[in-house]
Amino acid sequence: MSKIEYDLDVPIKDLTTYKTQGNLPVVVSPKTIGQCKYLLEKFNKLNLSYFVIGKGSNLLISPQTAKICINLSKMHKKIKINGDFLTVSSNTPLSQLYISCKEAGLIGIEKACTIPASVGGFIKNNASFMGQDAFSHLEKITMLHEDKIITLKKSQCVYSYRHTQLPSGIIISATFRLKQQNSETVAKSYHEAILYRNEIQPKGFSCGCVFKNPEGYSAGNLIDQCGLKGKRKGGAIISQKHANFIINEANATFDDVKYLIDYCKEEVQSKFNVLLEEEVEIIH
Repeated sequence: MSKIEYDLDVPIKDLTTYKTQGNLPVVVSPKTIGQCKYLLEKFNKLNLSYFVIGKGSNLLISPQTAKICINLSKMHKKIKINGDFLTVSSNTPLSQLYISCKEAGLIGIEKACTIPASVGGFIKNNASFMGQDAFSHLEKITMLHEDKIITLKKSQCVYSYRHTQLPSGIIISATFRLKQQNSETVAKSYHEAILYRNEIQPKGFSCGCVFKNPEGYSAGNLIDQCGLKGKRKGGAIISQKHANFIINEANATFDDVKYLIDYCKEEVQSKFNVLLEEEVEIIH
């Protein structure tokens, strides 16, 4: 086993799109599946909790967390295309996946590829955009679970709207079955999604939508009707453009953002008797 790289006192702002303040005491960065397996074996043996990070676009991390961060950014990225099937490593950014889809003329997830996430996070959260979610065209995923590499077909996975219930471990790769199309059509679809995203979503450091849409409701509209747009806490603010976005406007802390999340939930519960559920994953 070659030496596993690690860094001490790592700024959280370097790991997530929220760019909140504070540091993590240690971040380990495996480069191979073998190193990942070694880490999970050690962590399980020592009863240590961990979380896995790719692009960090759906994470709000407390600097007080006792969990160890496993950063997959230094793992080798692979994309393999065989006809309609596309297999991709979990740490591959969706923006890079889109390029491969365009070049190969494969359509089906190009709109979702505008999400600033990695493939692993895309699947874990069953993220979606403009009607395209991670499981729409998923065939199977490969995971490192405890000390074994396992393959799960889509039919073996438990998933729903922006939620999955997968075995503990690390997603290694995913295979999608897409449809053949000319590259120009794939590119047009992607750029239409980019334009729409820029039109409806605010700029700034955020995790994207903070809350899932409750059945029959828009989380953003509920928050807006509570008059919470522009509500501030420290360096964080509920966006004036889209109330389901909390923006890190000026060196916000974990506590700043968490306060606004809790405040939104309390106000919506009080006014509409609707309990908002976080879409962002909060690491305590």
